Amino acid sequence: EPTLPREGAPVPLLDLSDNALKDAGVQLVASHICSCVRLRLRNVGCGKEGVRALLQKKHFLAELDLGSNPIGKFGVYDLCTAIQSEIRWVSLNISYLEGLSGTANAEMSANLATPIKSCLSNSGLRDLDCSGNGLGDTGAFEVVEAIRDRDTFERLAMNNSGCGILLATVLKDVLAVRRGRAL
Repeated sequence: EPTLPREGAPVPLLDLSDNALKDAGVQLVASHICSCVRLRLRNVGCGKEGVRALLQKKHFLAELDLGSNPIGKFGVYDLCTAIQSEIRWVSLNISYLEGLSGTANAEMSANLATPIKSCLSNSGLRDLDCSGNGLGDTGAFEVVEAIRDRDTFERLAMNNSGCGILLATVLKDVLAVRRGRAL
């Protein structure tokens, strides 16, 4: 059973971003997680094996930043599936994932929206950054729709996601519904 901080107590942050950990280093870090933590592993070379090791410790994670790593579509799917029903996990950063940004992979990036949408609908997430993954209007629409009625959702970042007027229209509608609530 995870050790949880007292109500209102800060959750410790471990930031190892921009170090060449690769999967082996991420696995080693994961093996030593034994209490609730916020973990930032941006641009460390984490792939699917690193993600799998982290997900074995999912009950201890309140925040995870895996931006700028080569976790791929299946890494995103595994993350989003695993954190569904995890109420403690409040923040996820999967921005600028290697191999997913840009127009060449627009179809694959748009397919990321389905697991992200499911994750938003069934988890305790309050903060999501999926910027730079080329979601486009269709994928971004799915993500925005998933937070429409989430009173506890606070921040959504989709910078540089290839979105246009369709998303602007949907955001206008969502913000009108959420008037007076965070986002």
